[in-house]
Amino acid sequence: MQTAKISRFGVSAMIIVLGAPALAGEKDKEKGKADCPAAVKAAIEKAHPGAKILGCEQEKEDGKEVMEAKIETKDGKKLGLEFDAANAIVMTKEKLAADALPPAVGKAVATKYAGAKIDKAKKVTAADGKVAYSVKLEVGADTKHATFTADGTFVGEKAPHKLAECPPPVQAAIDKAYPGAKLEGCKEEKEDGKPQFEAKLETKAGAKLGLEVSPTGGLLRTEEKIKLEALPAVVAKALGVKYPGAKATKAEKITPATGKVNYEIAFEAGKDRKEATFAADGAFVEEEAGE
Repeated sequence: MQTAKISRFGVSAMIIVLGAPALAGEKDKEKGKADCPAAVKAAIEKAHPGAKILGCEQEKEDGKEVMEAKIETKDGKKLGLEFDAANAIVMTKEKLAADALPPAVGKAVATKYAGAKIDKAKKVTAADGKVAYSVKLEVGADTKHATFTADGTFVGEKAPHKLAECPPPVQAAIDKAYPGAKLEGCKEEKEDGKPQFEAKLETKAGAKLGLEVSPTGGLLRTEEKIKLEALPAVVAKALGVKYPGAKATKAEKITPATGKVNYEIAFEAGKDRKEATFAADGAFVEEEAGE
């Protein structure tokens, strides 16, 4: 995740790479409440009393370690919070529907990126209360990430990472596994305290993949977005049996280095949004709160 600091607007505008949802299965990327430092928990409770902590994890921001937490407020909002070294909240991120963007921002996007489709959007609030809006756009065959202030002023655009920005062993692993693929992102993160790289790419066949790669180039995990109709029949049936009346909204095929495939399905159950993981034979693995 990258940050563009625009002094003339007095706002640290987050130009956010909006990635795939939290992934379940053989490992849980959204760590439990117990993994949040006590000071972070206290800051969350003070800012959002009664909120449910969905996860905490350490990430790198401009080469510095930062703590990020995902919460669900009492009124049901899903927020991402970023903390500084003193465990103070410095950034709050809220996912928005495209039609929930301020009219000025929607107009500015349409003017600057004619014909573009808004894929995802976030409201980003800095510690001083200044607000910016980050949007992920599909512009023809390209994906762009742009940020605007609340009045529609363009702040900046984050170009997709190039393959050269990944360490050589990671580059080599990606190129070997998916020759000719278009790399859309590559960032370092920590999983259970160990460094690894997360890469997003589009294969020559058009498949959208997320890869987790070790610093030495070992392919740890592959995440592929799939159409709902591409789910194995036994998995689709298992979802209906465990969650009667649930409406599936998206699905991913998760393949770890062991080759044991799981399927993660996001769905709506009444007013709730959830994510459930099933093995390829339909066996239930786990459930998470949805985004």
